[in-house]
Amino acid sequence: MALRGALRINAAMPDVRVDAGNPTPPNDTYLTQLTKLFPVEVVSIYPAGVKVLQAADMTTWWFAWLCVVGIVLFRSITTARTDGSGTQYVAVGVAIISFLLWVVLLGGGLLPGGAPSEKTIPIATVVTLLWTWLAPLIVAQFEPAAK
Repeated sequence: MALRGALRINAAMPDVRVDAGNPTPPNDTYLTQLTKLFPVEVVSIYPAGVKVLQAADMTTWWFAWLCVVGIVLFRSITTARTDGSGTQYVAVGVAIISFLLWVVLLGGGLLPGGAPSEKTIPIATVVTLLWTWLAPLIVAQFEPAAK
């Protein structure tokens, strides 16, 4: 499957040879890790789905959780090695947390009962700013080298 390994953190690039002259594959930069850790696969799906559900006068809180299921399935494949083993579950978890923070910042609710309160948004903003800095460091702690 062509997607296997596409979002793997610190994975060797296909065109980088690992040999005596280059004994270790290069690690992803902070920006590359940050890019791989945000679940872009749901960036357009979530807001579009919410709009459709709102137009149909349906509750929307559950749609965020459906997107989380999609993130888990997609990221389980794309963070695995090319042979399908070794999914980077820490990276999957970071992507889920990133998505849920994004949903809250958009004003989306995660539980029945509606959108977050006005007090929640500033707190979520600060948490998101810290998370953006910490997420790659957390993954690097658990996935320090390409395998």
